[in-house]
Amino acid sequence: MKSLIIKTLTEAPIEALTKANRRVLHMVAIACFLLTPAMVSSGALAASDSEFQELRKMVQELKSKLEKAEQRLEKMSRDVSGNTQAVEAASAAIESAHGEHSAHGEHSAHGEHSAHGKHSAHGEHSAHGKHSAHGKHSAHGKHSAHGKHSAHGKHSALGNMAIGGFGELHYNNLDADDSAHDNDELDFHRFVLHFGYEYSDNLRFFSELELEHALVGDDQSGEIALEQAFVEYDFDARNTGRAGLFLLPVGIMNEEHEPPTFYGVERNPVENVIIPTGWWAGGVGFTHRADNGVTLDLAVHEGLEIDPGDSTAREIDCSTSVNAPPAAGGTARTVTDVCTGTQVTTPNDGEVQIRDGRQMTANAKADDLAWTGRIKYTGMPGLELAATVQYQSDLAQDNDRGADNDVKDAWLYETHAVFNRGPFGLRALYARWDIDADGAAKEYDEQDGWYLEPSWKFGESFGVFARYSDVDGGRSRDQFDQWTLGFNYWLSDDTVLKADYQERDHDNDDEGRDFDGFNLGVGYQF
Repeated sequence: MKSLIIKTLTEAPIEALTKANRRVLHMVAIACFLLTPAMVSSGALAASDSEFQELRKMVQELKSKLEKAEQRLEKMSRDVSGNTQAVEAASAAIESAHGEHSAHGEHSAHGEHSAHGKHSAHGEHSAHGKHSAHGKHSAHGKHSAHGKHSAHGKHSALGNMAIGGFGELHYNNLDADDSAHDNDELDFHRFVLHFGYEYSDNLRFFSELELEHALVGDDQSGEIALEQAFVEYDFDARNTGRAGLFLLPVGIMNEEHEPPTFYGVERNPVENVIIPTGWWAGGVGFTHRADNGVTLDLAVHEGLEIDPGDSTAREIDCSTSVNAPPAAGGTARTVTDVCTGTQVTTPNDGEVQIRDGRQMTANAKADDLAWTGRIKYTGMPGLELAATVQYQSDLAQDNDRGADNDVKDAWLYETHAVFNRGPFGLRALYARWDIDADGAAKEYDEQDGWYLEPSWKFGESFGVFARYSDVDGGRSRDQFDQWTLGFNYWLSDDTVLKADYQERDHDNDDEGRDFDGFNLGVGYQF
């Protein structure tokens, strides 16, 4: 019995016991202390006086150790509680001073919380998210109002600064019926840099600067353009606003056109002639993201400026105008190399080119603003459905030059679907302009186009596609149907090699512009 009591009272690790267990052990020790003399006197414990004194001393020591252990544990508990409060206070101070982002922040200026927060814009809930050509969500986006905000932006050593970009080199070998319209050239078509900065979890800046055709200057075809520069603010997890220069929410490619995200060397002709991809404007925009995968976008921005010109010859005063009135679609034409005195303009047939009407926020006329609204559904994995409407009440921006060809209000309607399931992909788009026009311009008051593009991926790196496009644009050369067949080979998710074959047949080919041939390209994004 003595050995059992000693084993019970001495071998248990006191500090490891719970408070309840310590109290039970304490009570056992007290019971042993009180009952041992009675047990000895009654013969229940046969022990010598020295053994009894030894056991009694051991019980007293154990009782003392238990009391001290409890005191130490209570003190440790108070210390831990104090330290926890100190840590919480320090954490709150750090968050207040530096925000939740580390030097490299979790949210990229264009990334996970770009306009488009971890509510991911482009998939995951991106306000404009799109599917890449090979069946994945584009690298851009997670919440960006325009895609990744674009992409690509990664954190630099500057903390919340984000830098990204993309580029593409094209080789075209196209033979037309009339050799004067052949296209055999090598061109670094685009070199683009993105710069972004995240001020906080809900406030960010994004910009895009583009160099086209490598060289800029006299007798060079290149140009430099600021294509995006806007500030974006998240009111909450569902609602985002932006102001500045941004890509309009229309079509599949306007907001996401980085080379690794689509098939084909050149962009499809419908989203070039009918929807002028690379269509940016200055203004304000708003995005609302619902739980069911529906995203609503609304933008108020500068409109197009289109002057179909005159169908009759006119005189101009060269002392006040070096250039003749714009030719079809708004492109200014120099009357002669050196304009002197009075010159006569060349009559035109009232062509209405949508692409040439973009003002690009360069001293843009704002007599008549445009409104663009879009609804998009991405609630089912691999599926995107969207529809866009735009309205402008005066395409000429009150540009009264006395011309007898005129354009007034205009409506744009666009709808598209993107579907990816396993190796299979499909893109389909339809767009239409309805324009109130007078004179010769009335011939082009209805412009539309559509395309269908199925694709198939073999593994992660190689994919083939076929695309049929039908275009009815604002001049005779922009009325055609086109077949494009080819493949993409992805060296990585962000680098791609491309090759395709094209054949174009114009509806009214009186200039020998029908062509066929092939294109090669390499593209990247980062």
